[in-house]
Amino acid sequence: MSLRDQLLKAGIATRKQVQTAERELKEERRQQQAQRLSRREEEQRQAEAARLQQLAVVEERRRQRAERQAAEEAGARRLRANQIVTHHALRFASGVQPFWHPTPGSPVLHRLDLPRKVAVELRAGRLAVVWGDVAGEPAFHVVMRAVAERVLDLLPARVLFLNREPPDPADPAEQLLEPRAER
Repeated sequence: MSLRDQLLKAGIATRKQVQTAERELKEERRQQQAQRLSRREEEQRQAEAARLQQLAVVEERRRQRAERQAAEEAGARRLRANQIVTHHALRFASGVQPFWHPTPGSPVLHRLDLPRKVAVELRAGRLAVVWGDVAGEPAFHVVMRAVAERVLDLLPARVLFLNREPPDPADPAEQLLEPRAER
């Protein structure tokens, strides 16, 4: 026999009082159940937030690692291009033929006074003008076409002049001016 039946039999409580007490107990059990569910949901939310935060930290580390690797690769490409340029630069005496080429990062043109043969080779596309760092300052060098193409693969901005289309020999505008002979 349940407590309810005993209270009703003894006459201590009426049926209405028993129903009210049962309703209150039922409501109290529902609230406890809801609290357990909300605690579980809160724990799940906290666990999800911690997981998302950990993922964000991992992603930030990946991004930083990728930036470091990209900077290292760019530095290695610059160093390699500079080594190629300085090692394969052609050496020649200053000449009388002016040759204008663009400067890196500027609309200003730079003038090189070259021997006539070197100027002709530049116009024909067999030579190229590239720049390399010498003690932190840009230095302009004349190199063979194959060297310029290697530099082009590493750092395209380092190649300042490379004639991919040789001039038409029949066009008089494409002919280099002959230096005047002394009289």
